[in-house]
Amino acid sequence: KDPVVLNFTAGLPFNVVVNAVDTFWIVTSSSNPATVVVGTSDSFATPPGSRPLASGTTTFSAILVTAGVQTFTASGAGTANTSTNITIHPGTADRMLVVLPGETRVQGKYQSAPLGKSGSPMNLLAGQTLQATVYGVDAFYNTDTADNTDKIWVSLSSDTYAIKPSSQILVSGVTTFSLTPVTAGSQVVRSTSAMVNPTYITGLFTVNPDTVTPNTQRLQIVLP
Repeated sequence: KDPVVLNFTAGLPFNVVVNAVDTFWIVTSSSNPATVVVGTSDSFATPPGSRPLASGTTTFSAILVTAGVQTFTASGAGTANTSTNITIHPGTADRMLVVLPGETRVQGKYQSAPLGKSGSPMNLLAGQTLQATVYGVDAFYNTDTADNTDKIWVSLSSDTYAIKPSSQILVSGVTTFSLTPVTAGSQVVRSTSAMVNPTYITGLFTVNPDTVTPNTQRLQIVLP
């Protein structure tokens, strides 16, 4: 085969042709009806599966969902073979993803919670700075690195007394906000935008009273 640069978009189908060949890479049409199995390095995509050869060839329809470099591997009818590298590009951002401390970004993770990431938000003390990283993502939670226009608003929606930061515009599909919760209890980060899916709310995390920082404890008088 001729070397080519292979580029596809996450979620869009394309064909994968598998041939049974001899040592000179000539299709052996007599390889029939041996079954070929095709897998992929994309752990969040459904593998193309298995098909019988017909006159030494068969065609699979494949959909990959994780942005980055991926490959296919064919086996089952002769020596296994791995494809050349395929670059999967993200689709257009239509939603947001907020990643908090304690969570890790995972592109392509679109079927199991927490979508687009792993882990859970860390608890923190009132007055501590919380870094909330907002991504513009496609339907498969890949970062749309071409997104430099969407404006994002972020707040601690359950914390009445926390200062709400100014809006920010995504740069290469990402931006980070610094938030300071001041009210003890269960909190979430809420982000909004003008995207097709305009709202994102994180999982719960706990804000605890600050009993650690020296000289912060004081007395309060409450009158009738």
